[in-house]
Amino acid sequence: MNPSQLRRALLQVFLLPIVALLLLASVFIWQTVAGVRSVEHIQRADRNISYSSAVMLHMTEEETALRGFQITGNEIFLQPYTFASAPWRVISKLCATAFVGSILTRAPSTTSKPPTPRGALA
Repeated sequence: MNPSQLRRALLQVFLLPIVALLLLASVFIWQTVAGVRSVEHIQRADRNISYSSAVMLHMTEEETALRGFQITGNEIFLQPYTFASAPWRVISKLCATAFVGSILTRAPSTTSKPPTPRGALA
């Protein structure tokens, strides 16, 4: 075996697997970054869904309380309304922050959970 054949054999034995390994490593890193980005999008969507569910729950409680008060005139029916009003302000601020944060940064803007009303299932 002459030196040029030896050089070619060494090139095929060592350099080609190293190049293939670098190529596979770069594909793996690219897929990992894409996976992390997808998880962040899913977490943001889950958070927005939980905010929407909390908003709907508090609005339903307020509507039910007002309807009961209008029908009976008894102020005891306004108690769920007052309980739902305080978390409603917090949730509306969280929704606004999440919406503006997602538009400006395209990243999850907050990790807090919306407050649940008294007596609601978690």
